[in-house]
Amino acid sequence: MKKRMLLGAVLILLLFTSAHGTIINVPGDSATIQAGINGAAPGDTVLVAEGHYYERLNFLGKDIFLTSEYMNTGSTISIQNTIIDGAESKGDTMCVIMFCAGETSNAVVQGFTIQNGQGWKNAYNRWLGGGIMCIGASPTITHNIVKQNSAVHNGGGICGTDSSNARIMYNLFTEDSSGAGGAMMFAESAPIISYNEIIGNFADTAGYPSVMTMGGGILLYKCSSVITHNTIKENTASIGGGICCYVLATDLISYNEISLNSAVGDSALGGGISCFHTYSGTIRENIISDNTADGGGGIHVYLSNAVPGEDVGIINNIITGNTAIGSTVHRGGGGVMMEYTYDDAGLFSGNLLAHNTAPNMAGGAVAFWEGFFPVTGNTIAYNSALAGGALYAYATATTTIYVKNTICWGDTGTAAGPEIWSVSNATFGVTYCDVEDGDTLGGNIVCDPAFCDPANGDYHLNDTSCCVGAGEWGVDIGAYGAGCSTSHICGDADASGGVDIDDVVYLIQYIFAGGSAPDPLASGDADCSGAIDIDDVVFLISYIFAGGSPPCDPSDDGTLDC
Repeated sequence: MKKRMLLGAVLILLLFTSAHGTIINVPGDSATIQAGINGAAPGDTVLVAEGHYYERLNFLGKDIFLTSEYMNTGSTISIQNTIIDGAESKGDTMCVIMFCAGETSNAVVQGFTIQNGQGWKNAYNRWLGGGIMCIGASPTITHNIVKQNSAVHNGGGICGTDSSNARIMYNLFTEDSSGAGGAMMFAESAPIISYNEIIGNFADTAGYPSVMTMGGGILLYKCSSVITHNTIKENTASIGGGICCYVLATDLISYNEISLNSAVGDSALGGGISCFHTYSGTIRENIISDNTADGGGGIHVYLSNAVPGEDVGIINNIITGNTAIGSTVHRGGGGVMMEYTYDDAGLFSGNLLAHNTAPNMAGGAVAFWEGFFPVTGNTIAYNSALAGGALYAYATATTTIYVKNTICWGDTGTAAGPEIWSVSNATFGVTYCDVEDGDTLGGNIVCDPAFCDPANGDYHLNDTSCCVGAGEWGVDIGAYGAGCSTSHICGDADASGGVDIDDVVYLIQYIFAGGSAPDPLASGDADCSGAIDIDDVVFLISYIFAGGSPPCDPSDDGTLDC
């Protein structure tokens, strides 16, 4: 995390150095931070010394650079020791920082601890944006700790409305709370939320039962946001413990780690993610693990594709260890629960669903309640449920869910259907699949898929697997192709046979531009963190140009650590 923040700081400095203008020191030149802002002109820098500042700030429409000594030190100590505290605020504006006059991405807040804000009261007597409030403004919020802020209604850490297209990068949001959007809430906006740690936040009515508790970490209402490369864990809400996308959402949720979140209470839908009411976004390349809800332990999708021509995509995710504990209808779906998803053009493909469970209801991996949705090229293994350990479907109208090129193996149903189970008017159309208790009609096979090392999470196929080339048009069945070889050069992301600047470029394209993943994936994990991210880029640059530790040997003792 430290290296990631340091690189981010360098990038921010490069972006804004040319626009710094005059530097106003606080308290050297101005006694308070707000006085520094008041005296600043667009392009100026307000540089704040370490200290505890009881203030509430308004940027007054100015595109200025507000920063702590983190600008110079690159140290998280500067962030921890430069505190803007809203504890003594009174009146209708009790958020810590306010943007409400058209500020752009050149209005920057960097390097502070922002705490104890209580929000801004709008004309409808709703409290929004405990820590930071954006109204028609699009600032850059980077390298801050936003903690212990609250807002009765929306956005404990930050709230943005009216086309607030903020850039929120490299921050820690923790212990923030609100009725909806514990850490963040955006409405009718297009924020970019990337490389943040969003940990231990919650949405809670706290005595206001009329407020729907959605989005323990993030709530998005009518947004087209990008949520990428974040760690989102240990957040709690009634709907969408980690993330909730609500109404006409076209959000891209990608490359995040979404884990240990919970959906609790009367609704308890979508422990990791809940997207509902005309959702048509994309959830791809995420690790979604160990989340809990009554329905949709990992992901809950409701009423997708209500907008003609817009389709939801759940693509290339790792969905493991999630639990749905509900025992009534329209619950279950340990990994994923889909409700009223009438979407024959949607994509549910390339996903790994393993070790998810719905002990009291159906659909260990996926439960479909009404509607139809194509399932193509997934690996579904070792999930469990009361019925339909892999897949379950229920429909009141005649409905067929088509499943193709998919492995369903090792799943269990304690009452019925160890693999695939449907009731009422729902049926599954299964072709070119490998289903453990299935048949051999329609191009299907029944044989052990011979995963490489499932105990350690490797669900690639052995070269001799019966699933190799057995899918429609000769493709491999399942989410991953063949290849169990662990012989690779750590750091050689492009498999060229050596570690060089090309590997840095390859990783940057993979992380930021949707390029091809390293194969094997472990070859890109240069710092042995268990994930491929910007830290690996920094590690390789240090090794290649500065004599840093070799890839996969962070301790520099000559022994590979991963």
